[in-house]
Amino acid sequence: MSAGGAGQVPAGVRLPDLRFFPTSQVVLHEEHDPERVDRLVRRLQEEAVLRNPPLVAEVGDGRVVVLDGANRVTALERLGAPCVVAQVVPYQNPSVVLDRWHHLLSALPEGFLEELGERVPLQAARVPEASRGMAAGELLAYVRVQDAVHAIPKPTGLVQQAELLRRLVAAYRGRVAYHRVDSEDVAELAGRYGDAQALVAFARFEKSDILELARNSARLPAGITRHVVPGRALRINLPLEVAFRPGTVEEKNGWLAAWVRERLREGRVRYYPEPTVLFDE
Repeated sequence: MSAGGAGQVPAGVRLPDLRFFPTSQVVLHEEHDPERVDRLVRRLQEEAVLRNPPLVAEVGDGRVVVLDGANRVTALERLGAPCVVAQVVPYQNPSVVLDRWHHLLSALPEGFLEELGERVPLQAARVPEASRGMAAGELLAYVRVQDAVHAIPKPTGLVQQAELLRRLVAAYRGRVAYHRVDSEDVAELAGRYGDAQALVAFARFEKSDILELARNSARLPAGITRHVVPGRALRINLPLEVAFRPGTVEEKNGWLAAWVRERLREGRVRYYPEPTVLFDE
């Protein structure tokens, strides 16, 4: 065991479930980021390896939904990959947690609130009642600008909810920089990120909602769902040419299983039992 806590995979620890899937069977539950996809396409072409596999869950109709990795999957699709390697997670297992991100905006686009009022229905509110409204399932999101809060009521239909959220995020995405944050405490966030102009807070979704969005080909905006998965596979550095070479998905999955076994025998698979913080992402 190294000083950092990494070591050989202990007996009883389940290895990540890595599989190839036809690209046509891989669906998204959130939009991709065009700028990040452009960068990923260039990096994949230059490096010719897939570092971190997307996370997926089985929808139940033969397809899988991407929980994390929409940009990677979109980049591979753009490159013409006939199949994608992904880590399948046991989605209904309580160890897999669906959380959320909020967006902390560094600035406000010109005419932001006026444009927002044209895109989505807004209600004036106070911070405590907005937080309670989201917790009670009455609000879909709220936008806080200093002490003023603009709440967005939650419609009944899941597809309608996704559409409203896309309209909301489209009012600032690509126009101003923002941080993904896990807190609604503006004072705490200011201490971590410095002064910001607005906080956009989002309501929680359920795992069943994510599967339903996938079945209906509906998408949330990028960067509001957050999946916490134990035993996540990172830095597999899979040769990209495997996804493009001739052969069936079954044949490629057979190759992948042998490839994983070889790395285990060579001692190249490391297990980190403790939470890890990376500073080079």
